[in-house]
Amino acid sequence: MTPIYGLRQLLLNQANVTSITNAVEPIPAPESLARYPLITYQQISSKHGYSLQGPVSVDQTRIAYNCFSKSYVQARQLADAVSQTFDGFKGVLPDGTEAYTEVITQDDGYDTGNQLSKVTVQIYCWA
Repeated sequence: MTPIYGLRQLLLNQANVTSITNAVEPIPAPESLARYPLITYQQISSKHGYSLQGPVSVDQTRIAYNCFSKSYVQARQLADAVSQTFDGFKGVLPDGTEAYTEVITQDDGYDTGNQLSKVTVQIYCWA
């Protein structure tokens, strides 16, 4: 089972995230600019864990969190809050899943169509 829903709830439990937005949604991002700032998420990949003895119960999932805002500074603050939440997290997610997470990249971007700043944070989650 994917940990993506427990990770979403973990973000929504963080004051440094919710002080900026309460919107953490799966892709695609909404077209209405009234909803921003917000975070969208998507699973990039998932693979089952294996050892020399065969399959193990830990899967590795790669997830992207896209932090959108009308302001670059606010998009960066939101991405920093996401990174602080997930970099080195080890524990039980709100849905009861035991997990370990690690931030692997942060990339800046800009949506010229909607004129929104975007910072993408990608993580690995072992659960």
